[in-house]
Amino acid sequence: MFDACGFSKDVSKMKVNIILIISLVFFTSIAFAKETQEMQDIPVKNLGTYKKGSQTWTNLLIPKKIGKDKLIKMAKELHNAEPNTCFRFFDDDKQFQQFKDWDINYPNPAYPYP
Repeated sequence: MFDACGFSKDVSKMKVNIILIISLVFFTSIAFAKETQEMQDIPVKNLGTYKKGSQTWTNLLIPKKIGKDKLIKMAKELHNAEPNTCFRFFDDDKQFQQFKDWDINYPNPAYPYP
């Protein structure tokens, strides 16, 4: 059976389905791009990575005024990207080296907690 344009009804339905799928992919891509842009708006400085025992720790400096929801979202994305790495977030790096030394050498009293 053909419609007024000369296409079979099955081909027309297939075209509509393809257009719907392309639209869905397009709008999903826009939503993902917006979410990725939100993450890129958070300035993060890597303070370094080290191993303690069998765990790898990555330490990140983040802004003091980051919202709880953004921080949780970022932590989830980091964990999904690197599931075998532990992350610590700092909003001040003044005593980071002292903290790192304490953490690596705990319970050695020569390295006090900052």
